[in-house]
Amino acid sequence: LAAPTGSGKSLLALAVAKIMERNGGKTTILTNKKYLQDQYMAYEGIGHVLAKGRPNFPCILPGYEELMASHAPCTQRYPCPLKVADKPEDISCPFYRQRDMAEQAKIRVLNYPFFMLEAKHSSLYRSDMLICDEGHLVDDEILKCTEVQFTENDLKELERWNFRLPPPKGLLLRETPEIIDKATLARDAIGMVVSNYVENH
Repeated sequence: LAAPTGSGKSLLALAVAKIMERNGGKTTILTNKKYLQDQYMAYEGIGHVLAKGRPNFPCILPGYEELMASHAPCTQRYPCPLKVADKPEDISCPFYRQRDMAEQAKIRVLNYPFFMLEAKHSSLYRSDMLICDEGHLVDDEILKCTEVQFTENDLKELERWNFRLPPPKGLLLRETPEIIDKATLARDAIGMVVSNYVENH
């Protein structure tokens, strides 16, 4: 659907989602900005649920309160007891509580990075209908989700194991230090872009 700003596209999306709900279906609405999620939530009485990514929530595990959920111990496979409960609304961790409440909801409003990350690593947010706000940006959002970032330690580890470049080069990283220098510069540039992107989502 292409229509001018302020013409009611968001309300129309919610109306379609409500029809799906009445027929037993689930709808996921995706936006590319968090403030657009908030705009959807401004419509009251619809029963839709909001969910955002880890950078928007603090870690509440004792001893780690200074961290955001994006750097919490559970991201390193620590089995945190605060992220589980019999009901989503009873989960102590604010990130997992809103994540799981959105999973159970018939209508959920997510942003692209969060949705794609969860879809990539779990079976959450399967829907009968997917509504993509700013749909012309979907391709870019998918590409951002598939980016891979190498650290300097990663490159050193590859060098230590004599990682061979694909043919026809067939060179060893230890024989071509300029590759590491160029890769490090590229890593730093990409890292700044990715960091800025994550912080804003």
